[in-house]
Amino acid sequence: MVVENKPGGNSFLAFVTAMNAKPDGYTIADYSTMKYDLTVMYEKVPRKVEDAMAIGCCWSIVHGVAAKADAPWKTFKELVEYARSHPGTVTYGVPNAGGPPHLAMILLGKKEKVEWKVVPYQGLAPAIPALLGGHITLVSGLAGTQLEQVKAGNMKLLAITGNSRFPDFPDVPTLKDLGYDIDVSFDIGLVGPKGIDPPILQKLEDAFAQAAKDPRFVKFVRDNNMVQTYMSAKQYTQYLKKNYEVRAPLIRELGLAYK
Repeated sequence: MVVENKPGGNSFLAFVTAMNAKPDGYTIADYSTMKYDLTVMYEKVPRKVEDAMAIGCCWSIVHGVAAKADAPWKTFKELVEYARSHPGTVTYGVPNAGGPPHLAMILLGKKEKVEWKVVPYQGLAPAIPALLGGHITLVSGLAGTQLEQVKAGNMKLLAITGNSRFPDFPDVPTLKDLGYDIDVSFDIGLVGPKGIDPPILQKLEDAFAQAAKDPRFVKFVRDNNMVQTYMSAKQYTQYLKKNYEVRAPLIRELGLAYK
């Protein structure tokens, strides 16, 4: 296999390149629910899940909501109560506007009738010193980026926005653990362009399933603070559809859709 990196458009360029490739099974791309979020933002006619051929999902990147260690709340519920009694004063940094960490906070704000303000950054890394410097109240994003500061006692994780707890901090609850019917995961899988012949697609699916369950790969996922979330092509397609139905309307409501 030859890995070709195509940066641009928050990974959208790579997705479009693969979708426009010849459907012979030789060109596939990494994938996530966020790719469909991006089609709403970047294309006049957003692509549908049926416009691609899913091969499977292999892991989820863990996102979390964190605050400074000396913040006046110890739990996520206490944070919500504080934000409700101090409308407009709580700010949260996210790695990009319209991404899973941003959408999670929007859904939470709607659910709890909380008014808090987003501060988008170019990646989560610059948001960490902003938080530690007192320029923002929270960060919502990749939990692994927060890891060293949490271990050092400078930050504290309050909640995980996906459906699986963070391996290194199993006591930090997910939003579902806290009673919210919200799961804004950042899944990673593989996809091919529409039109791949069924026997070829099945061969790719079988190879993917075998690789995703290989002990060496499972160890790699765990060592990099991610969560093993294998889904077959059928399961992944259903998952993508369900998430799109929740996230696309939010993106349009935020004014981030293609105009």
